[in-house]
Amino acid sequence: MSIDKYLFDHKRLVSVYLIFCIANLLPVVGIVYFDWTSVELGTFYWVEIGLVLVFSLVKSLFSKKVFEFQFRGQLTIRFEGYTNKRGGIRLTDGFPPLYPRNLPNLLPYLMLGLGWGMIGLLIVIESQFSILENAYTLQIGTVGPLLVFATIVSYRHLVEVRDVFFGKNQYEECSAGMLNRQAIEYFVIIGFLVFLSRAEVADPEALAWGLFGLKVGYELLRYRPEQLHWGDNIVQEGLGLSPTYSDPDWISGPCGVPLDEVHTNQRSTIVSALLFAAVSDLLIPYWIFIFFATVLALGGGANVVIPFIVLITVSIGVTFYPLKVGEYLLSYRWMSYRLYEDELVGYDRVLKRAQWRIDLDKIRSISVEERYVDSKYDTQTIVIETNKESIILAHLPSRSQLHNSIRDARDQKTA
Repeated sequence: MSIDKYLFDHKRLVSVYLIFCIANLLPVVGIVYFDWTSVELGTFYWVEIGLVLVFSLVKSLFSKKVFEFQFRGQLTIRFEGYTNKRGGIRLTDGFPPLYPRNLPNLLPYLMLGLGWGMIGLLIVIESQFSILENAYTLQIGTVGPLLVFATIVSYRHLVEVRDVFFGKNQYEECSAGMLNRQAIEYFVIIGFLVFLSRAEVADPEALAWGLFGLKVGYELLRYRPEQLHWGDNIVQEGLGLSPTYSDPDWISGPCGVPLDEVHTNQRSTIVSALLFAAVSDLLIPYWIFIFFATVLALGGGANVVIPFIVLITVSIGVTFYPLKVGEYLLSYRWMSYRLYEDELVGYDRVLKRAQWRIDLDKIRSISVEERYVDSKYDTQTIVIETNKESIILAHLPSRSQLHNSIRDARDQKTA
């Protein structure tokens, strides 16, 4: 890449982040200068949900990666003409083609759009269908700032689609299914904030500040520009808890006796699983919610907020948290790292299958790190870099010399 092209791309990305920050700070202006309460703020977030659905749909139609979901039953017949169609239609120069195989993706967004409209009629906008007394009343004097802010948010998403999704070729890396999951997650979490905004509390302005804090935390964590990979979590990565990706398809195991084999440390793996679940993508926004909800409860809304806290905590504790712990344990608890003369293999002792294999001559560098859990349980983490990926061998006993064995075997093979 030339210097001029790099400077242009860097400047464009900086402007995208600047618009992203401005759009997310708009509620501060509404609360401080236009006397917004939680009712107005919830209405604004409801409008933004609709905008996110629209722009997510547009991006999904242009996504290049093969659609991840396989339709079953009647849907296979109904959409077979689309999903089996190869190639795309280029609408205009400078943009990627629109792929017919992604057109069935209109269905989930249609369903989400209907849900969005029902939320608006029932709890957001005052109408003959409203079921709450504190719905938002459309008036000339109050709707102006809302429309201006919605225009700015629309511009934010338009710039992200143009300069990041298209400009940085993200459409080649993501599938329609990945974008669907992000849109559904956004709909559920921000929709829950809209519902909370209608709670009858003593101090609606305090509730508005609490909801704003939760929304900003969620945006920074999950929906910032360039954030498209579903599994990314900056907190898990910072603690060194992100497991190595394992291909779920069958991989035949190597033959012969390994030169070296190391099992993961049981205690370190279990503790990491508990931490991994606690800082997962759903629970981090929940902890932010707990902080602000507690402030609101102390401020006079305890009768509304505390039941929500108890209900969600019990639900997560019974369902989501154990599943995330199990996910991590299945990834690491029974993993063995086997070194052969020409390759390194990640082998699951329970499933009795190789999870991944890598040729030694593809290894570019090997390093040993001490991450958060390693420092507590006398373990180490080996990071192997190739030209295409990183492979993390976590929870190894600190006395293990596997990294030296890998390096020696690689050098011997490439000599």
